Amino acid sequence: MATTRICGIPDCGKPVLARALCAMHYQRARAAQKKGGPPLPDKAVRECVRKPFRACAADGCERASISRGYCQKHYVRWKKRGDASDEALHPRHRHVQKWMDAHKDYRGEDCLRWPFHVGDHGRGVTTLNGSNISAPRAMCILAHGEPPTPAHQASHSCGKGHEGCVSPRHLRWATASENEADKIDHGTVRRGSSINTAKLTEADVRQIRELYDSVGRAALARRYGILPTTVWQVATRRSWAWLA
Repeated sequence: MATTRICGIPDCGKPVLARALCAMHYQRARAAQKKGGPPLPDKAVRECVRKPFRACAADGCERASISRGYCQKHYVRWKKRGDASDEALHPRHRHVQKWMDAHKDYRGEDCLRWPFHVGDHGRGVTTLNGSNISAPRAMCILAHGEPPTPAHQASHSCGKGHEGCVSPRHLRWATASENEADKIDHGTVRRGSSINTAKLTEADVRQIRELYDSVGRAALARRYGILPTTVWQVATRRSWAWLA
């Protein structure tokens, strides 16, 4: 039978983080040790209290129960609202979930704009299965299933993810390199002179590469107001490598 490691502090019942202690008691022990208190339990004497694995009592949840028969997420929900079911979610979260469920089979050709909260990069942010993730990733999970690996990203065929598109027809699972290649094709990658802190233009870079051998690193650095190291990186394509 599978077991879960429970904090060694009597009546705690929370999962172990380290040294046979849960996160709270481990941090308390570390703080006490720094103030001259007793050392953390030695590996030879610390023993975890092991209990049979019990799944969370919430419907469809397979996490380990830690208190009142619920996992951490559902216990917090039960403690706040007296109910651990999805119906106990904040009304705003329920509204977002209903919208996503209603649009996961969207088949229109146009982009489907995210109508709720967006982050700093224009992409929607939502909650799925208790975790905060981007709206495109959440929609990709609902429409196309879980990603092949945790490292896969929700890639847009329309190139308008930064404008809030979450259309299932425009989303697919892609590796990080495939997603970056899509951004380059769509022209949505900020690089070179499109970055507001860039000191060089594309014309400057081409001229540096043309004159590097004849003029020298130091003279070019003074001409363009940059470091000699930057001149060398540009000339050897360690930076601006994408520019032909």
